[in-house]
Amino acid sequence: MAKRKRLQQLPRSASNKTTSPSEVQRGDSGSPFDRDERTNRIRTAAAKFGEWALSKALDYLLVGVLALGTAPAFAIWVYLRSGRAAWTYPWLYAALGFTTACLVIVLMASLLSLIESRRKRIAERAINLEFLSKDKGYLDHAVNQAKAFKTFNSLMNGMAEVMARIARTNSRATIYIRLAQRSLAQRPNLLAFIAHKIAARTAKKLNSHAAAMESYLTKIELTSNLLIESITGYTTWFPVGTDEQAEVLMGEVVALEKMLAVIRTTVSTTESFRDSQEGLYGVSQELNTAINRMINVSEGIARFFKNSVTRWSKVISLMKDKLATRHR
Repeated sequence: MAKRKRLQQLPRSASNKTTSPSEVQRGDSGSPFDRDERTNRIRTAAAKFGEWALSKALDYLLVGVLALGTAPAFAIWVYLRSGRAAWTYPWLYAALGFTTACLVIVLMASLLSLIESRRKRIAERAINLEFLSKDKGYLDHAVNQAKAFKTFNSLMNGMAEVMARIARTNSRATIYIRLAQRSLAQRPNLLAFIAHKIAARTAKKLNSHAAAMESYLTKIELTSNLLIESITGYTTWFPVGTDEQAEVLMGEVVALEKMLAVIRTTVSTTESFRDSQEGLYGVSQELNTAINRMINVSEGIARFFKNSVTRWSKVISLMKDKLATRHR
């Protein structure tokens, strides 16, 4: 009988080890899918709250500013009306806390309003970019022409000033080296040391001037391209049906011819300036490097202005052709 009882108890012990359906369901309730779903719900709720806060930011900003001015004024009024009684001190502290809370609300509302305005500007810009036209109108050309003329003249004056500083630097270096040669002719070692220092200082200045010239050249190229584009576009649109209009266009032709004469003079001046840089060549390796850089920049400037002469001549011919068509 004992053996039968044991045999009967074995299925029960085995059945106790099997998991019930309810236990399987409880184990599945903590799956990663459920956690991701809860996270997504929290993110969605936070996003909705953020959108609501952004939409109500201006309202809370106005309320906060109003409360910020009202609470301290009321507390001070009660304090003065009560004869500065001690029982008003807790109310003053409460008003101070309320004012601080309003200040926090104002700051947060201001921040949210700024974020909302930036979002609107970005959205408006994205809409505009979708329909952006690459074609400029005659008013765009007119405005760009006026700005480019002013910038071009300023850059030309700046480049002339840099070239003048370079000439002064070379002249001073030549004078200093010759003075050292006369004073220290009997002490060649000291002469070599001092002359080398003068050459190193001169090379440093020339490198700085060359960097400024390269910067001016880049800006002048961009400004010249914009100026030629603007004048060409505006001239193509500009009507010459009346004498007044033809007179205006003729005035622009005269102005461009004067500018073209200045550019031609700049080409010859730059070439002479380039040749003058070779006077200090051979003093030191560092100075030779600076002079090579300066000569390269000078050649780039002269080459650019030579090309500009051709391009501006075409623009002037376009204007003259338009004036000629009026007399036909």
